[in-house]
Amino acid sequence: REGAAATRAAPPLEQNAFKSLERYSRATFFHKRVYNALAETLTLAELATLREEFASLDVDGDGYVTVEDLTEVLSRLEASGAHRGGAALEVEAVVEACDLEKDHRISYPRPRRRLPSRSLRRPSPPRNVHVATAA
Repeated sequence: REGAAATRAAPPLEQNAFKSLERYSRATFFHKRVYNALAETLTLAELATLREEFASLDVDGDGYVTVEDLTEVLSRLEASGAHRGGAALEVEAVVEACDLEKDHRISYPRPRRRLPSRSLRRPSPPRNVHVATAA
């Protein structure tokens, strides 16, 4: 990128997404599990927002956020003054801390099919039971 496009301010979405990743990377094991459990309760609108934030960090559009992607985002944020300088070394630590699949990149989680819990299911009628009716 050259000229004005290279120096324009990074969108706030990138800034918010990067800060969220930094916060998550510093969270304790327990807090990360709580965040993951809470993610299962997001509404469709919240999931769409999360997907947009992920896409803003996925610079090359390959479906993963890598060290290279975050370095590019960080460079844009620093150039626009939206992030403090000197944080480039943090990028690898952020990716490592957020890499749940241990493949050196952050994946957008595939939605799991939500099944109702057993306690919420309607009980099945008993098999081989005949109900006598009055004539």
